[in-house]
Amino acid sequence: MARKRKNGQGTVRLRSDGRWEGRHIVGYDENGKAKQKSVLAKTKAECVEKLKKLQEEYTEASFRKSAVTSGVSLHLPNSLLMLVSIRL
Repeated sequence: MARKRKNGQGTVRLRSDGRWEGRHIVGYDENGKAKQKSVLAKTKAECVEKLKKLQEEYTEASFRKSAVTSGVSLHLPNSLLMLVSIRL
């Protein structure tokens, strides 16, 4: 029986051609459908390593994107302007 991977770790499977495939959900489109990226390798260990690198790459990209569009950074200037206008 195969071991279950934890949530967010992606999927690893043996393809019919003998190669290992790892898949990870990198986001969702406007219709809510999952966008996936996959990696291929000759061994399971190589596939798991490539999958970890893929996950790290997309995790870092999402953090950079969320830092630019965070709620605090967008509303802070407006809040300060309102506070200054109220006190004057």
